[in-house]
Amino acid sequence: MHIKSGLSFLIILLVGACQEAKVEDQYSYYQAIENRDTTFLRLQISEGRFFGDYVFAKGNSYQVRGDFKGETAGDTLSGMLVYTPYGHKNSKKVAFALLKSGDKLYEGKGIQTIYMGVPYFPPTSLSFDSHRIFTPSENQRVFSKE
Repeated sequence: MHIKSGLSFLIILLVGACQEAKVEDQYSYYQAIENRDTTFLRLQISEGRFFGDYVFAKGNSYQVRGDFKGETAGDTLSGMLVYTPYGHKNSKKVAFALLKSGDKLYEGKGIQTIYMGVPYFPPTSLSFDSHRIFTPSENQRVFSKE
């Protein structure tokens, strides 16, 4: 009798483990507009880490796409952006930092340093008095795979 109940429990456990979990869109969307240029971010923050996608649209002429990832510390998101510059074949890694204040994100700038191939801003050089301020955006189609 114990074998049947144990086997039934094991089958239920295996079936439950094999169920496909439904993943919802947990991204937040932002944009920063400067003259005719627009930068879009699709951002997800989870458990002390962040990641997402980056699109820089130079007027109506071209787009530069990339992705970013990093760690969060309070209201500061610090990591790296990987993108391929317009007209180039090879990707480029740069330090990337954001300051979350209310519903806005302020892009950080500073003296980029590279340690073991990973670009970053030393905390003493990082400032958020940037011209690029991201506000919430409803524009999600810029990230579609079309």
